[in-house]
Amino acid sequence: MRIDNLSLSITNTEVSDEGRYTCEVVHGTDTVIRYVVLQVLVQPYPIYLTLTSDGSPVCGAIGGNPPAEISWIPHLDNINTTVVEEPDQTWSVISTLRRKGMNETSVTCVVSHPTLENPWKKIIVVNAQNTWIYKILGCVISFLVILACLIIWKLPYLRDFFKKQMQNDRGEDKLECEPYETFTQNDNVIYWVATRSVTLDNVAANV
Repeated sequence: MRIDNLSLSITNTEVSDEGRYTCEVVHGTDTVIRYVVLQVLVQPYPIYLTLTSDGSPVCGAIGGNPPAEISWIPHLDNINTTVVEEPDQTWSVISTLRRKGMNETSVTCVVSHPTLENPWKKIIVVNAQNTWIYKILGCVISFLVILACLIIWKLPYLRDFFKKQMQNDRGEDKLECEPYETFTQNDNVIYWVATRSVTLDNVAANV
C-alpha cells in the first residue's frame, strides 16, 4: 500500500465476496480514501442447445457469474428468457425460442460471458422432429415397393395356384352333382320299364 497505489487482495474468493470495498488511509493530517469494486467471475457450465418435445429450441448457460447473455441468429421476437439465481449465488440463464409462427429451418444460439474468450455458438435444425415423419413414410413406401416387386415376381406362381384351385373346385362340384344325375337316370329307367310292362299287359288283354 502506498499513498498513490492502494490494492486489495482476497484469498479463496467466493461469489459472496463481491461488493464495493473502501480503503481509508490516515497519514498525519491527511486522509486518503479509495474505493475498490470487486467482481468475482464464474464461467457458466454446462452450456447447451437442445429441442423440447414440441420442437422448440432451448439454449442454456448454467451457474455463471455474472449471468450469461443469450441471443439468437436470426433475431426473433418469440423468445422467452428466464434467469434463476442458484444456491451458490451464481446465475442460470435459459432461453426458449418458441417455434410457433417460426419459418426458419435452423437457428443459432450465441452465449456471451466475460469468462469466454469467444462467444459460444451452436446451430440446431428446428424441424428435426419432422424428419421422423419422413423416415416413417420412407419405410412404409419402401415396404410397399418391395411387396409389389415380390407380387410381380411371384405372379406366374400365383396364377398357377389359383388356376389349380379353380380346377379343384370344379372337380368337387362335379362329384357333388354325379349322384343326382345317376338317380335321375335310374328313375327314367324304372319309369320306362314300368310303362313298357303296362303296355304289354294291355296288348295281351286285347288279344
